[in-house]
Amino acid sequence: MESGTVRSNSVLAWFASPWVGLIGTAAAILGLGFAWFTYSNTQRFRKLTYYVHPIRTVVIKSDETTGLRVLHRGQQITGDVTAAQIAVWNQGSEPIRREDILDEVRIVTSPRAPILEASVRKVSREIIGLRLDDSRRASGMIPLSWKILERDDGGVVQLIYAGPATVGISVVGAVVGQSQVSAIRFTGTITSPSEQLAQLSAEGRWFSIIFGVLMLVSGAVFLSPLIRIGLKGEPIPWREYPGNVIFVIILIIFWVLVVLGSRYFSVPSPPFGI
Repeated sequence: MESGTVRSNSVLAWFASPWVGLIGTAAAILGLGFAWFTYSNTQRFRKLTYYVHPIRTVVIKSDETTGLRVLHRGQQITGDVTAAQIAVWNQGSEPIRREDILDEVRIVTSPRAPILEASVRKVSREIIGLRLDDSRRASGMIPLSWKILERDDGGVVQLIYAGPATVGISVVGAVVGQSQVSAIRFTGTITSPSEQLAQLSAEGRWFSIIFGVLMLVSGAVFLSPLIRIGLKGEPIPWREYPGNVIFVIILIIFWVLVVLGSRYFSVPSPPFGI
């Protein structure tokens, strides 16, 4: 009877150990991460997506061209001429084939601005067969077609249109399982190259300072039992470490979230660049 009681007490003491709680917490976090990873990778869906690059190039500014005539295919252009780049790709896990297009996928300008030139500047793979139909460019519309778009497949289309940089550009249409094309938009502020360089330098300095402070605090917290007790020549009570380890883990998770957050709010880009 006593041996059973001793065994029960030892089991309870083992479960009451801070190390068991720490290991259980870590296992739960890893389990949740693995479950999410498994679930996200088993889902099959189509997600045709587009992204209009926030920086447009003003080729001609009408109020700045004194005495200069601009002709396009024999016709004079009297307003602004602007170049824009639009990326279109499949962000889903299910391939989008030509026969999966339910409603013609097309790039449109709003208000309708005549498109002077449309060209494919980049593709993820030549085998996708991305094609443009410029027969309706005068009405501000460029239909798109392809053979197949697998995950992260797509391309970048450049438009040169008669109009200012404020003209809206979107991609409309529908594919199987998706009633409209998803859009990724840049919500930040466009700055000059010199301002961007200064901002990147400042962010780099702050990240370095914060990382250094976190590492110093983590090291001090983790080594505090060794400094406080080890220097006295006494045995180091390892039971004091679990709380310190948890604190260090929290600091590391916080730093990872800061880094991921900075990337999330940065300028978006398709998987093959733009």
